[in-house]
This record gives sequence, structure tokens and C-alpha cells, in this order.
Amino acid sequence: MPMRVTAITIAEPDYPVLHQPGAPSESSVIKRVAYEPLFTSHLRNTLGIKGVKKVALHEPLTGFCASP
Repeated sequence: MPMRVTAITIAEPDYPVLHQPGAPSESSVIKRVAYEPLFTSHLRNTLGIKGVKKVALHEPLTGFCASP
């Protein structure tokens, strides 16, 4: 039997966000890829530290956060 859906209503909407259950996670990898070149550039160009070859960010495995 065909029907036409005109609206779908839910009590608690699901917002599209990155859920970080604990490090390392998807969001920590995304942050690392974005921040490493920024920190490298800042150290070399802004602060004038010419010996910096690469910046590697690390998150400890104890970075668990509780869900609200």
C-alpha cells in the first residue's frame, strides 16, 4: 500500500559531530594532520627557529572523555 511521507519528527535530534571516544580517534588524526604544519610554520617563520625539521603531535592513550 503506497503512502506519502510529509514529515519525520524525532524527540531528540542527532547532530552530525565527530564523537571522540578516546585517543587516538578519528578527530585526533584530523587535528594532527591540520596542526602539525601550522606548528612547524609558526616555529620556523614566526619564532625564527631554523633548526625545526618537523613537528609531530601525540595524544596519550588515556584521553578518554565521558559522554554527557
